[in-house]
Amino acid sequence: LPPPPPFPRLSVLILNRTGVTWSQVASLAAHLPSLEELSIGGCGIACLGDGEGLVSAATAVALTGLRALNLEDNALEEWGEVERLAFLPRLERLHLGGNRLTRVAYPVHLATAAEGGAPARIPFATLTGLLLADNAVHEWESVDVLNDFPALAEVRLTGNPVTESATTRHEIVARVGRLSCLNGSLIADQERKDAEIRYLRRVLGLVKTADGAGGSAGGPAEGPGGDGAATSTVSAGAGGAAVAAGAQRLPQRGSEAVAANHPRLQALLGSYGELSTHTTRGPGTGKMGEDMLALTLTCVAASAGERAPTLKKVPMTLTVGKLKLLCEKLFKVKADTQQLFFQEPYMAMPEMLEPDDYDLSYLGVRDGACILVGEKTG
Repeated sequence: LPPPPPFPRLSVLILNRTGVTWSQVASLAAHLPSLEELSIGGCGIACLGDGEGLVSAATAVALTGLRALNLEDNALEEWGEVERLAFLPRLERLHLGGNRLTRVAYPVHLATAAEGGAPARIPFATLTGLLLADNAVHEWESVDVLNDFPALAEVRLTGNPVTESATTRHEIVARVGRLSCLNGSLIADQERKDAEIRYLRRVLGLVKTADGAGGSAGGPAEGPGGDGAATSTVSAGAGGAAVAAGAQRLPQRGSEAVAANHPRLQALLGSYGELSTHTTRGPGTGKMGEDMLALTLTCVAASAGERAPTLKKVPMTLTVGKLKLLCEKLFKVKADTQQLFFQEPYMAMPEMLEPDDYDLSYLGVRDGACILVGEKTG
């Protein structure tokens, strides 16, 4: 009989900042049959194996019982290195903060269907927590793909370029349907509903704008996600297959491009279809009033003293910067010191309006909203 392992009951191993290599960790784990948590942060690890593909068979066996793996503050740059861990059968939490990752992808190419009595192989089947703070993720595509991880419920994305905007939280909540915790904060049911309604209203506005372009060449990037706008149509009855088929025709333009850049559009139309008809405007008749918003401007800036709210009608295309100039005239608060927020009855908390060069309709402000005029602090 082979000798028993030296540490048969050791379940947690912490080797942070020891300079240990991945191959040394794999060799060590082979003697720790009860290992469930492994922490090797700050060890300068840049790869999780040799060549291409998954971790070696020996490493996979050694890490069979692993539930949590901490690889924070290492030197990982390629998401392909993370994909090597796709079939660790019990992996639930993966800590990747403080690396150099620029994107996230779901390795659908590694999945295999059940065949000949063999079970289906689903990448990251048990992963519930993916912590990616302080990396270099900069595209919304890397956020959208989080929907493809079958069990993912918690994500941390602070410190990535994609999260620089103050409105990012509601955008991530709306784009990733299964999340229950974002950046360490639980997502309440009402927050999710508010975020999804606001996001859907904004995307439907982009679809309308694209359809109105009448089939002209693709327009400029839509905004934070680089979501394009110009032609084609999107309807509640269209299926995901139609969007996928559209993706084969390059270059994508118009609302086809909008749908491609917002993969949850059809799912949200299915959830809020009736509601969405109240949050988008019908075909224009050429009347100026159709493109105006009635807003209640309320000054809460301490330097302005007590002032009564003011009702104003402004163009939907008015930018945040120009709205600040209007508020400066009304309330005598300098535009460069203002912070504007908007709130509607369905919203639990006001949302900041930024940046200054974005128009109100893009940011989701609709007719009847309340604009709060505050001041920067510090």
